[in-house]
Amino acid sequence: MWVPVANRRTSLVLVCVLAVASVAVAAPVVASHVTANQIDRVTVSQQSVSATADGSEIHATLRLSNPTPAAVTVPDRGGVASVRVSDNDTTLTRLQGVRVEGGTIPAGGSANVTLVFDVRDDRRETVADGLDGVTVAGEITVEVGGRFTMLSVADTTEGR
Repeated sequence: MWVPVANRRTSLVLVCVLAVASVAVAAPVVASHVTANQIDRVTVSQQSVSATADGSEIHATLRLSNPTPAAVTVPDRGGVASVRVSDNDTTLTRLQGVRVEGGTIPAGGSANVTLVFDVRDDRRETVADGLDGVTVAGEITVEVGGRFTMLSVADTTEGR
């Protein structure tokens, strides 16, 4: 069947536009799935733990390395903490009120994330005296491509 040249060109342009649009829609979805499958390669290491002079807050700085092809975000939940700071098996921090500072780790990069904990009233004096040998342990929630997962945090550092 004979098709006029103008209609063939229009059809070719239409097919190309549809192909580009399909790739543009599929690429982020594929990237997020690849990243979600590689999330176990994201590493969390503890950099430092410090306290305010009055012992009311503990700041734990974590270094996250993200070798995946998408950014990883540690959302500021401000709710129940699944990460705790302990001293000789005694929890120093409250179960609520954890804040996150610097919560996005770029694709293929590293960044520091600081968790700010409210200290339990009965432990403030202990925290103000020093944080030698404290343990930061638990899991932090991260978001990758619209999906949430947990990363393990477990390390003992010298407090400052």
